[in-house]
Amino acid sequence: MSKNERDEKILRKRAKGATLEQTSIAYELTHEGVRQIEKKFQGRFDRYITRAMPHYILYAFSKNTGYISLDDINELLGSLSDIFIYSVKKSNCSTAHWSDELNGFIIGDQKWYELLIELKDGLPEILNSESVDELIANVIGNFTFALSMDDARRLVLIGYSLIGKVYLKKRVSLSRMYYAVLEKYYPDGIKLYDDSESIRFRNYVRELFGDVRLPENNRAIDVRLTELTILCDRGKRILPSGIKISKELLKKIHEAIIDIDRNIIKFQDIFERFKNELIETSNITNKYFLQGVLRYHYSNEFDFSRYTLKKRVKLFTAPNQISSERWQKLPSCLKT
Repeated sequence: MSKNERDEKILRKRAKGATLEQTSIAYELTHEGVRQIEKKFQGRFDRYITRAMPHYILYAFSKNTGYISLDDINELLGSLSDIFIYSVKKSNCSTAHWSDELNGFIIGDQKWYELLIELKDGLPEILNSESVDELIANVIGNFTFALSMDDARRLVLIGYSLIGKVYLKKRVSLSRMYYAVLEKYYPDGIKLYDDSESIRFRNYVRELFGDVRLPENNRAIDVRLTELTILCDRGKRILPSGIKISKELLKKIHEAIIDIDRNIIKFQDIFERFKNELIETSNITNKYFLQGVLRYHYSNEFDFSRYTLKKRVKLFTAPNQISSERWQKLPSCLKT
């Protein structure tokens, strides 16, 4: 489609990444002269691709589903491939969309690609390498046509780096690493301020994330773990995601605390009152765990000490501040 051999050489030079400046010097043309050669050729190419749809012909010989790769184009077109690829990228063709991730052109409807990118963007920052194939297989299940596992894996894992046994979307903080280790290796909680457990925890971090630089002081790690977790036993803590209690039972306990005719209440008393229900329907088996759960859910409502919680309440000084009926129902601890 180029008018002469010189124009073809100019187009090929531009297709290989030469700047306007480099091309104009090489062929003793102005920048505008190079632009005009490209513009005229592109106009002819756009009419050609609309009429003949050569990308569909090439796609028929592609090894891939949904797109044609640069390797396919190079193999099929040989020396013409560089100008063809350059011109398709510049064209307004609605059925050939360039994808950096696939290193090729999506042919026809690109909704499957948009859906895949949308699903990918919703993935967590950390993916376990041992289960990533299963995750990708589930992603592929959303499509109505067969996307190869290799293509799906390449697209899904763009932006992730394999560190140790996990794929990381970006640089992850120590807190996020600690969280992942707790989630994987300590579903029932971890004993803190214990040297043996600290060594084990460090080994788990390195097993999962590789040679990570950790604080030399075990206490620094324990302090960070304390911030991420809640109390679940004497000297033991668990991620909040490890709490297994129904909203109904939690609400029932909260209402009972409000109704108790005391401002300061022992965790032991609350636990004993709901012990049977807690053991039967939740994983809260001791007063320490109950304390951790209450602190996690109601720290803005109650003050907590080692053994008790204290209600934060507004004291009423006279019945005329509220209705007589409500005054009669108030527990005496609220009346002054």
